[in-house]
Amino acid sequence: MKNNEIHTLNPKKTTLGVLRLSALGDVTNALSAVTVIKKHIKDKQIVWFVGKTEYELLKNIKDIHFEIINKKKPFCEFLRLRKKFKDIEFESLLHMQRSLRCSIISLALNSKKVIGFDKSRAKEFQSFFTNESIETPKSAHAVDVFMEFSYKIGIPKTQEPEWDFGIDFEADENIQKLKLPKRYISIVVAGSQEDRSWSHLNNAKIIEWIYENTKLDVILLGGRSKFETLQKDKIIKTLKASKKRRDLKIIDFVGRTNLTELISTIKNSSLLISPDTGPIHIASALKVKTLGLYVHMPKEITGPYNSLNTTIDKYSRALKTYYNIEASTQSFKNYKGIPKRIKHKECSLNLIEPDEVIKVLSANLSQYFKYSSNSPIKKEIDL
Repeated sequence: MKNNEIHTLNPKKTTLGVLRLSALGDVTNALSAVTVIKKHIKDKQIVWFVGKTEYELLKNIKDIHFEIINKKKPFCEFLRLRKKFKDIEFESLLHMQRSLRCSIISLALNSKKVIGFDKSRAKEFQSFFTNESIETPKSAHAVDVFMEFSYKIGIPKTQEPEWDFGIDFEADENIQKLKLPKRYISIVVAGSQEDRSWSHLNNAKIIEWIYENTKLDVILLGGRSKFETLQKDKIIKTLKASKKRRDLKIIDFVGRTNLTELISTIKNSSLLISPDTGPIHIASALKVKTLGLYVHMPKEITGPYNSLNTTIDKYSRALKTYYNIEASTQSFKNYKGIPKRIKHKECSLNLIEPDEVIKVLSANLSQYFKYSSNSPIKKEIDL
């Protein structure tokens, strides 16, 4: 029986609802709170309302009932859910997505408490659809914000974030059959949007440096979009045109893995390099060392939670460059609300120079250098 079928629920059992449909990175961050809730609350059943794509990331998690929502048809989903869940009374509904369509869906569910974001974060009229809100979090980071939902329903505030994606033995076996290198760096070729992507020339320079200075191979990761495929093709073409790298063998996984296979690939990486997109948050959740490339939002808010010290952040510089706004990096650690996003600036991520990335790599890959006498000098960094 599939775990997202509603007839597996017991109408007499206390039920907790989680409403977070998308996107991959946000769902991964929200999973920190849901994992902790599942760990502490054994006597309640949990229903997570989630998007179709995001369900593929979470489907191997045990003891959670998933209800897949068609995000494009909120009114149709409202009618469907009202009928399907008419016999289920939720003790609490954690309304973790500040969008009007999610709020419409929330009205279909019978819940004593509908808990939303705190006042400074409850956008798109969310506060009109909730009767309680989370406390102001200890930091502005998305993970700490989501954790406040768990604290609101009684989880001790001493509890740190945890992540459990479940186990997909088939995905692990599929990756093992490919006989990947023993050690490798994963590079995400593009962000979820074109203006969150680093130049293919910059990526090619980093790959050349890795092959010339370390014992590590490189795997290119990405989705199936035309833009991601184009970025990957440009990177490979640039590398093959290099006289020094004509013999370079590129391991190309762009558009070739499902989400559970992506988890397996990332899990076995020595390090992952990525802009702000789903895989960087998956890597952080798996405790894989991550080098983030951040411009469109401050790392203190949306950076890889467990790798903020190896994330390069040029958000403040971008604010000044594109909007003539002065902002201190330190001001975002306890920021209330949502900062201005750097939008529709296609080359904004190129504010980060390859040499800056190489500096971070040099400081974190010393155990993988090819020649100890010719290795880059390891320096302390403070980004």
